[in-house]
Amino acid sequence: SFSTNPTSEPSSEPSSQPSSEPSSEPSSEPSSEPSSQPSFEPSSEPSSEPSSMPSCSPSSAPTESPSKPPGVNLFYPEFVIGNEGCRNDGDEPDYMALEPTSWLSSTVEACCKKFFGGYRYDACMGRYPP
Repeated sequence: SFSTNPTSEPSSEPSSQPSSEPSSEPSSEPSSEPSSQPSFEPSSEPSSEPSSMPSCSPSSAPTESPSKPPGVNLFYPEFVIGNEGCRNDGDEPDYMALEPTSWLSSTVEACCKKFFGGYRYDACMGRYPP
């Protein structure tokens, strides 16, 4: 008798037709032939060998500027009139980055004290409008 329901035991011979629905479990062995269609999800592992053909297009456009190294940015003085203060956005000028002991501070307090001491310290710390 022919049944479309799965049986508890595998049959001795493979069926002549594929099943109407995919099984819920992956097979124990990879198939001998690659499938004709790509899978919907990328695999979690990179392939062990490069592909035989390079892709036609680059993976993505380069960024406008080099990326910053990971880590905590130090504070540097910003001397633009009306916008004075200490920043830690990693955007310090090159001359400051090349002389970190002269220009960069690990805290906003240290930066404000060093470069905006006296009456400008409170404004640098953001307590009062500059």
